[in-house]
Amino acid sequence: MRTLLRRWRGFTLIELLVVIAIIAILIALLVPAVQKVREAAARTQSANNLKQISLALHTCDGTHKFIPLVAGSFPRDLGWTTGWSQPNYGSGHYGTAMYHLLPYIEQDPIYKGPGWNSQPAWTTWTGSSVPVSTFIAPGDGTVPSNGLGSWASLGLTSYVGNTQALGYIPYDGNNPTSYYAWWSGPAKSIGKSFRDGTSNTIAWAEHYAVCGNGSIVAGSGTGRGVETMWSYSYYQGSGYPHAPAYLPLGNEAAPNLVDLPQLAPVDADCDPRRLQSYGAGGLTVGMVDGTVRTINPNITLTTWYRAWHPADGKSLGDDW
Repeated sequence: MRTLLRRWRGFTLIELLVVIAIIAILIALLVPAVQKVREAAARTQSANNLKQISLALHTCDGTHKFIPLVAGSFPRDLGWTTGWSQPNYGSGHYGTAMYHLLPYIEQDPIYKGPGWNSQPAWTTWTGSSVPVSTFIAPGDGTVPSNGLGSWASLGLTSYVGNTQALGYIPYDGNNPTSYYAWWSGPAKSIGKSFRDGTSNTIAWAEHYAVCGNGSIVAGSGTGRGVETMWSYSYYQGSGYPHAPAYLPLGNEAAPNLVDLPQLAPVDADCDPRRLQSYGAGGLTVGMVDGTVRTINPNITLTTWYRAWHPADGKSLGDDW
């Protein structure tokens, strides 16, 4: 029997170019799909973080019968004694709600960090320089790999609390001792203070951890913009937060367009007074009842203000 042998013929240049073109097309189709999957995973994780923080309010409320201010004394109104933001377990020292909620998101070791029972000066408490994963959104590209800000190397946060719902003691530059004021009361209670309904009131929302020009606020870190730290309770009088706090600049009677959230702005356009989403689909918020939702990108200011107010007696609009 005769065996026929065929010589292998290599690719021609044209065939090679066709194969390369097909591979390039497949890659072009695959990359956006992979990116969408990553963005969806990041949104899901951010929503999970907000849910944990919102549910922590309920656990805290069940323990103390009230919840902490966005920034203020907790759990008792002992006021300021030897320092501020002191991590003294069981005291009423001034601090952020995120600090006071640490035990309820399984972060008790940070809450009771080294020296917590000796009332150290705030700057010597090592816990403030620990990044907390629950407080950082995976889609927040402004957070460096170590999770710390450039100013004092403090842990950054990608979320802020609603000052109208949780309450807040503002800083008075003319009277610094007011910053360490006693509980201004009345204390917020989930069962009593949210008369519009806990499902209709925003508790927490997304916000870039680093936003704006570094020259806007003194002490914000050269070239880093306004940094929002989970443990740092300072709020600039001009409306730029260092603390994890959000307070609308307008209201339903006098609306302010600046209050509407920015949808995934580039760093150069970020306004630290506003909220920023991590995707173009809308801002993710945690409600007081523990649920999480994405805000309609076309929400009106009227509905926006009503969602932030806990007891104005008004229903949310159809754009909610």
